[in-house]
Amino acid sequence: MDKIPCVSIIIPAFNYGAFIRHTPDSILNQKYKGWECIVIDDGSTDNTADVVRGYADRDERVIYVYQKNGGTSKARNSGLSRAKGEYIQFLDADDLLESRKLQRHAQYLDDNPEVDIVYGGARYFRTEYPDERRHSMMEIDAPWMPEVSGSGKGIQEALVERNIMVVSAPLVRRRIIDQVGLFDVMLPPLEDWDYWVRCAINGGRFHYLEEDGTLSLIRWHPNSSSSDRIRMRKQELRLRHKLSRMLQDESLIEYNELILAYYDGRFGVELVEAGHLFSGIWRLLNASYRSSSWNESLKWAYSALVAPFAPRRNFHRIAYRPIKESLNLLLRRSA
Repeated sequence: MDKIPCVSIIIPAFNYGAFIRHTPDSILNQKYKGWECIVIDDGSTDNTADVVRGYADRDERVIYVYQKNGGTSKARNSGLSRAKGEYIQFLDADDLLESRKLQRHAQYLDDNPEVDIVYGGARYFRTEYPDERRHSMMEIDAPWMPEVSGSGKGIQEALVERNIMVVSAPLVRRRIIDQVGLFDVMLPPLEDWDYWVRCAINGGRFHYLEEDGTLSLIRWHPNSSSSDRIRMRKQELRLRHKLSRMLQDESLIEYNELILAYYDGRFGVELVEAGHLFSGIWRLLNASYRSSSWNESLKWAYSALVAPFAPRRNFHRIAYRPIKESLNLLLRRSA
């Protein structure tokens, strides 16, 4: 490369002083040196400011910005408004990047001007096991990222099905960000998923690049936002309602509606198990109304009917079984 394009790394931080001291280290260790790192302190009351200012004092490429608490999306938006880079790298305050991540992804975007977003793999680690590299924090440690490339309907379909990457996996060309705009402040912690969908709808071209040293390393701990299942499900439903309004392809709209009905029912089951009986019943009835197949509709309606009489803790065993088996199980329990 004759000219090194600037990469703007945007890190929102709220009360992560215990973790953020490791994050700038992974930036300073990058093989690629043409970067600026903008840390948006989202109203922290711990030692986040002291930690980040210590790095900023030693390296002028680290920029500390304080703002009143407004949430992760607002913090990322503040970072975008200040970023000078041709390429944008998002990074959470407790996560890390492998040393060749910026170098290889910036090189790929330089060599492939038609590509808007290049992204790589991710691995998870627990704070107490910093060398751990898991594909997933689920019980079965298996890869979940679909590793898809392209643009148009194909990439949109993949994103309607699920989020295809973690927020720090991609390096994003500034031109697509200028087209798409800011993060939706109403959708945390799924604002990145929404953003990738909007990029795809705006014609963005994605490319998955698997190379050594380019992983995003995601810290998993009890404070992780993804650990709140009920909040996550509620936000996913909010996102899917938004997708119904954004998508233009009729087959993708129909596909999203099918998934929306299923997740409405699943959310209803989880609400019942969490003790929110009436909210759960409402969700189950809504799923029954939205379902396109008679069997699915009947299953959710039946689950809503038996919810007041079923054991809360194991309601999923009732809801997800065939109706005849479920009824026999309930009758045996009441006998």
